[in-house]
Amino acid sequence: MEKIRTTLGIDKWLVFGGSWGTTLALHYTIAHRERVVGLMLRGIFLGRQSDVDWLYQDGASHFYPENFEKFKAPIPVEEQGELVNAYYKRLTSDDESICLEAARAWAEWEHGLVKLIPYEPIVWDEAGIRAALTIARMECHFFYHHCFVEDDNYILNRAEVFRGIQCISFMAVMMWIAYRVRRLNSLKLSLEQNSSMHKRQVIPQWNPLRWKH
Repeated sequence: MEKIRTTLGIDKWLVFGGSWGTTLALHYTIAHRERVVGLMLRGIFLGRQSDVDWLYQDGASHFYPENFEKFKAPIPVEEQGELVNAYYKRLTSDDESICLEAARAWAEWEHGLVKLIPYEPIVWDEAGIRAALTIARMECHFFYHHCFVEDDNYILNRAEVFRGIQCISFMAVMMWIAYRVRRLNSLKLSLEQNSSMHKRQVIPQWNPLRWKH
């Protein structure tokens, strides 16, 4: 992200992220606070091991058991105790057919998670499956490597960085960050909380919340 900023000649910018993109946005802000004028975050994901486990191993699986069975299906039973590791192995396989099968299952699992009311099934085409493979590889790569940080609670333990930042959030976790630093310059919290980038009519739902000493 920083290379993109410098390449485009941008001095400071508003950083937007959704779902996994919020993890990147928050990590970026911690590393380059002086370049961030504000954050717009949808479906915040902190990238902790507990978050990864809840999403891909034991948590969301209890809300969507049928979909989870499909998610586990490409993985042999003996590897199903560590699904992220198993998917990483397949998403990075030299056999393209194995990669594509894993990417499709990964994408369909995530597709079913982002809204309580199910979407229509994905209709796959060549461009779609290639995009799914790129996203699945990127996400799984970071999760497999614990987001390349040793501190499992990396973001919240550095919440002070976010003091004074303008933030629009679609998840209540920003309230916790605000509590940790005791003050955010401005926080707007959407009542429409889900991870979908396709959700309509979200902006009118925002409620302004302000923290002061």
